[in-house]
Amino acid sequence: MSKKKTTFISILAKRFFSSFRGDHIEQHTAELNRMEGIISPQHLEKNPFVTSLRINRYVVKMSRYGFELLLSFLQDNKFMMLLRIINQFINLHVVKEGVEPSDESIRGNLGIPENQISTMNEQPVKLGKPEMDPLISQEIERQLKDQVYLQFFLFFFLVFWFFGFLFKKIGQRFPLK
Repeated sequence: MSKKKTTFISILAKRFFSSFRGDHIEQHTAELNRMEGIISPQHLEKNPFVTSLRINRYVVKMSRYGFELLLSFLQDNKFMMLLRIINQFINLHVVKEGVEPSDESIRGNLGIPENQISTMNEQPVKLGKPEMDPLISQEIERQLKDQVYLQFFLFFFLVFWFFGFLFKKIGQRFPLK
């Protein structure tokens, strides 16, 4: 993929993420923080969080009425591709009406097998700032250098403009005879 196309995709990814982040920040903060650094197709291949999303289907619990509304909406609007994506990556669990949803059923969860859930909390916790992906740090450094060069250019432009303006005003007040 060309550098220009990758940059364009990165810009679109950042816009998409920032547009919809607020809708999910309350219940999915951890997932959003992990996804924030994913801005290029290469990140999709290397990121362990993305790999787990691709391997395990996301579980969403919903009522029979909500499920039927979703299906009829997708079929009525001929969103068959979206329906295929839902079937491929999401495991919809229809729950009985009147059952109080638990916090987990509202949030959804990764389709992690039950035997792995009990061992998840036994893993060591790494405190502190997570390591930054080298690709992201290189991109940040490149952008900072670009900003420094731009500021340097603007500074000298303003200095030359100011002195030109100053000499012009001095020339108007004190013309050479």
